[in-house]
Amino acid sequence: MIRNTVHWYSVSQDTGWLDIYPKDEKGAFVRYRVRHNIVYVIFKNIWGIAAGRYWKAGTLPSDYKPAFSFYSSLAMRQSNNTAMAWVGDDGEVGLYPMATLDSDGSNAVSGIVSYPI
Repeated sequence: MIRNTVHWYSVSQDTGWLDIYPKDEKGAFVRYRVRHNIVYVIFKNIWGIAAGRYWKAGTLPSDYKPAFSFYSSLAMRQSNNTAMAWVGDDGEVGLYPMATLDSDGSNAVSGIVSYPI
């Protein structure tokens, strides 16, 4: 059997989890992974951001930027609110919480977004 090398590589690619915002002293982080031409961005226990204020986590490598910018909902722990993940077509990744994310981490944001490349 002859394998189409380009096709095989593109569907078998897996970067593993890589930091956008490395783990901080309270265990919060933002990471991405590319697997089977899908980019996954995970937010874990993001804290210390005022309601309605934008927080830039970092920037994705140019090969993994989405075709267009988008927002995606994320859940807030200890709250009946949400936060909006931002992934820009320039690769910027950030977050808009709808309620203040407490500095003690008791009200934090976690979630995952994904999109094809």
